[in-house]
Amino acid sequence: MELIVSLATALAYNCGLRLSFLPLETVTCTVAPEVSKWDVPLDDFLEQFLSEAQPGYPKVQRVTATAAIFRHVDTEDPEILLLQSVRWPFLGGGKWEMTGGAADRWPRDTILRAAEREAWEEAAVELESIDAYVGSYYFHRPRLLWTAHNMKVVFLGRAKGGDAGVEDIKLSWYEHQAFCWAKESQLKAMAVDSVEPVEVRMEGSEAKPDDADFPRMQYISREGKELAIKSFQVLRELTAKKSN
Repeated sequence: MELIVSLATALAYNCGLRLSFLPLETVTCTVAPEVSKWDVPLDDFLEQFLSEAQPGYPKVQRVTATAAIFRHVDTEDPEILLLQSVRWPFLGGGKWEMTGGAADRWPRDTILRAAEREAWEEAAVELESIDAYVGSYYFHRPRLLWTAHNMKVVFLGRAKGGDAGVEDIKLSWYEHQAFCWAKESQLKAMAVDSVEPVEVRMEGSEAKPDDADFPRMQYISREGKELAIKSFQVLRELTAKKSN
């Protein structure tokens, strides 16, 4: 049923129909003033984005929102939360990424609400705040048909309770099979092209890779990795600003 609803709402959007009568879910955590403009319904955002896009830019059909989540943020080596996608027969998987997922059209999500909701659904992390915009990029998945043209938007999220709020990560079993924490240098070492799967030490669903393992762990995309790395820079700038 969920798949049918998703396809129907995607089809409605591609045919130019707005679904303003459906319930709207807005972000519930604290939002920094400079990112509050992202707390808008998906269709409103896409309408504005397309009006500002360069001529010839593909029509975006789907927006994925991500919250970059860190621990040890007050140290010299903060660590970012990464999730490993489930390996499915014939479909691939096993790649690493941040939490995140599509802004829904039924019920309708704002862009920020999607980032907040996905952090909870994929990792059981409740966000206390969304503190900054990191960046965005476009990607194309032809097999998705009505939602082939995608835009990913990355924000900086802060877990409620600080490090205590990320002690009990719970994964969505059909989406992710493991999680790990990575320092900036370790993230930079990760592959973006296909590599032979590496077996790392596990404690439950938490992977415990050492420095030598990261080059054989594949990030989901080059653009995604770049924004994950940029998240460290944004975190440093925000931390420095708060300390002044």
